[in-house]
Amino acid sequence: MPTRFNETKAAELAAYFLQKSGGEMFLLKLLKLLYIAERESIRETGRSITCDRFVSMDHGPVLSRTLNLMNGTVQGGGSWTAMIAPRNGHKLSITDESEVAFDELSERELEIADRVFEKYGHVPRFELADLTHQFGEWHDPKGSSIPIEFEEILTAVGYDSDEIDALREELSEQRAMDAYLEAV
Repeated sequence: MPTRFNETKAAELAAYFLQKSGGEMFLLKLLKLLYIAERESIRETGRSITCDRFVSMDHGPVLSRTLNLMNGTVQGGGSWTAMIAPRNGHKLSITDESEVAFDELSERELEIADRVFEKYGHVPRFELADLTHQFGEWHDPKGSSIPIEFEEILTAVGYDSDEIDALREELSEQRAMDAYLEAV
């Protein structure tokens, strides 16, 4: 159901978590914090922060496009490289904290990120990965990856079929409006 991937929001959210952890973090831990923040946003608002693709991987659910940016397997539009330094071994770091602005993230999204970091920021990366194996939308990919549908996350966080249908209709209307505005 998400619309288009928002690289700027993905970069800002990653930079926000990196900043809160002193500027550097293990990639796995950052992936888990990003996923949990997305999941919490979906639970609270029915909306994704970054509109990334969700996939099940061996170490739990991840944001697929963001993982590709982290690994350097795809080039972003500039937001990612402006805020996040290239991967160094198993770690990522913020480029220059004084240059990072969190203009695209809403106040509510930053509040969600704060709560996620407060609750999970101290948890070691492999424990955090194990914790995400308990999420209802995660399925063991047995060495591969399996797409996670947005509706699976909605169901796992407590939405019923009527609420999911209403969100689907609302999103469809939003996409139509976005398409109209792009054409004008």
